[in-house]
Amino acid sequence: RKTDKIFENIIRIRNIIDHIRAFSRDQPDYIAARFDINLSINNALNMMAEQLKHHSIKLTLHLDENLTFIVGNTYTFEQVILNLLSNSKDALLERKSQESLDYDMSIKINSFMENEYLIIEVVDNGKGIKKEDIENVILPFYTTKDPGNGTGLGLSISYRIIKELGGTIELEPNTS
Repeated sequence: RKTDKIFENIIRIRNIIDHIRAFSRDQPDYIAARFDINLSINNALNMMAEQLKHHSIKLTLHLDENLTFIVGNTYTFEQVILNLLSNSKDALLERKSQESLDYDMSIKINSFMENEYLIIEVVDNGKGIKKEDIENVILPFYTTKDPGNGTGLGLSISYRIIKELGGTIELEPNTS
C-alpha cells in the first residue's frame, strides 16, 4: 500500500510539472479554443493547494457543473485564478498578522450562470481593499502591499486577460 501511494504521488507530481511546463510557455501563436472554466479553476488550485493548506486556509468550491464553455486560452485564465488566489492568501495572512487574530481564514470560489453571464467569484475574509484603492488596483505597478511584497502587476494582467476573453473584473471594497 505504501508503494502504491508513493507511485500515485509520483504520477500526481509528474502531471503537475507537465501542466506547469505548458502553463509557463510563452504562447504567442496560441489559437483560441473552447475550454472548461471549472477545469481551469481546478488546474490553478492544484498549483496552489499545498500553500493554502500549509497556511491553514480553508478553501470552499461551489462550481456549477452545467456551465457553457468559453473560447480563449485556458492557461492565461489559470493565471488569473492564480493571481486572485495569491492576493486572497496575502490579504488573509496580512489581516492575521496585523490583528493577531485567531480566526478561520477562508477563500470561496464560485462559478455559476446569471442572466446569460458566466460568473466566477473569488471571495476571502482577509484584509480587503479600501474603497479609495478600488479604482487604482488594476493599474500597472499600483500596489497596496508593503515594499518588496508586490509588483502591482497581478490585477492589471488579470484585468487584461479577462478583457481579452470578453469579460470584466469587478472588485468590492472591504466592508468592515
